[in-house]
Amino acid sequence: MTAPATILAADWAKDFGKRAVWAADVNARTVRHVPASEGWTLAGLVTAAESQVRKPVLIAIDVVLGVPSAYFDRRGEVDGWGAASTFIDWLPGAARSKRFFGAGSDCHEWSIAYPFFAVPKGVGGRRSFAMTAGFDFLRDVDRRCRGNPVFIVSGIPGSVGSASRALWRELAPMLESDRSFRVWPFEGDLAQLLREAPTTIAEMYPRIAYAIAVAPTLPTRREAPRKKGEASVREMWVSRFRASQWLKRFSVTILDDERAVGSEDDFDSMFTAAALLRCLLENVPLAGGSVDARAEGGIVGTEAIVF
Repeated sequence: MTAPATILAADWAKDFGKRAVWAADVNARTVRHVPASEGWTLAGLVTAAESQVRKPVLIAIDVVLGVPSAYFDRRGEVDGWGAASTFIDWLPGAARSKRFFGAGSDCHEWSIAYPFFAVPKGVGGRRSFAMTAGFDFLRDVDRRCRGNPVFIVSGIPGSVGSASRALWRELAPMLESDRSFRVWPFEGDLAQLLREAPTTIAEMYPRIAYAIAVAPTLPTRREAPRKKGEASVREMWVSRFRASQWLKRFSVTILDDERAVGSEDDFDSMFTAAALLRCLLENVPLAGGSVDARAEGGIVGTEAIVF
């Protein structure tokens, strides 16, 4: 399988200041922090990928790239959406739709055209939206990885909607421009895209990266830090990571790892870069067959996890 020469692991957020990027150089076997002078944008991230000496580059970003099949199947309910055959065909038109990126808190206002929402306080808030929609908002890969629904922007721990929505706003117009990057898996399998394009964007979930980075062997079961917002917890996990035998076995150098103790954003980004580098060094496929190239997408790194 064609493999990336460089991995840029991006921890994304709604706010520019809460975004972090780390790079893994596969040949040099290094993992390092990548600074941004004024905060990261998607355009800046693609530019950083294009400037890398070692190509092809895989941008692994922790936002949802895809929508539940049950949602996508109903796209024809909105004028102009029905002709889209894949998520990335659909996204630019959806982004131009009135209110698409808005977020309601009343389940009775939810619709295919107005999908993002904040879960209201109280028992049954999330369930009420699922009942209105007629489905639970999860993709198959979310269920396997214990991820959260893309359309929830707030009101539950670990909501991913606000960061995903922010990236979609940036990605949508870029998809219609003259671009050098491709988006996995909607434009081909990963090996094909890495052969044909200098940069490929893929979804990654830090919650599976922690275990991959510290496990004695791969594949491994899921494991994640509790209360990673606390510096003492991050310090414990970084110490555990530094002691990992695979780093010594493959002579991998981790630069700037003290940043991962000081920042939750750098913590997630560093672990993601390291986890995917380990997969490449141990010949664990970054992507398997359990992806949906039409609507739901996929998450790189899942082949290293026992579900």
